[in-house]
Amino acid sequence: MLRSTLRSLTRNPGFAFVAVLTLALGIGGNTAVFSIIDGVLLKPLPYREPDRLVSLHLRITNVKNLGVLPLPPYIYQLWRDHTTTLENVALVRPDTDNLTGAGEPERLLSARVSSSLFPTLGVSPTMGRSFAEGEDLYGGPQIVILSDGLWRRRFGADPAVIGSKIQLDGVSCSVVGVMPRSFELPIDLETEHASHFDVLLPLDASPEQ
Repeated sequence: MLRSTLRSLTRNPGFAFVAVLTLALGIGGNTAVFSIIDGVLLKPLPYREPDRLVSLHLRITNVKNLGVLPLPPYIYQLWRDHTTTLENVALVRPDTDNLTGAGEPERLLSARVSSSLFPTLGVSPTMGRSFAEGEDLYGGPQIVILSDGLWRRRFGADPAVIGSKIQLDGVSCSVVGVMPRSFELPIDLETEHASHFDVLLPLDASPEQ
């Protein structure tokens, strides 16, 4: 049976090429689909009790193609202070900042986050500390937490970076922590922002916002 098949493929090399190519594409397609399913559906989120996490967005449904809107801090505060079904509420606002000073300027993917993000996800920096309650209010300290990648790439994995100052958009910020290498932000794909980040900064919210 096998010899007969090989002889047929040898007599018709064009058919053999198409058959092998189709088989290769089929295997590649199945592998890609499984990788997506494994990463999105089967692999658990790298947070404490990931099955209890929910993502909330602000959307205006009567305007076409508007998408997801940034959540105003006062809405977050209302949800945080008056929810009866959620244990914790945290706010993540993707942004960008320019790192200047020593070395070449670099455009960083940043995020303004509430201090409640860390206990909500059950994560903490591997070095230094997270943001304390109240540091995410208007007029709070100019502080920043680095990603592990930025810490290694830009600061040579130097532990002395904790307590030092860096320039973000011309503002001097004190480095208070470095996040774990595996940490990613739980940002929904609809926001069109990747889950990777370079720096975390306090939300800088006030009740009037």
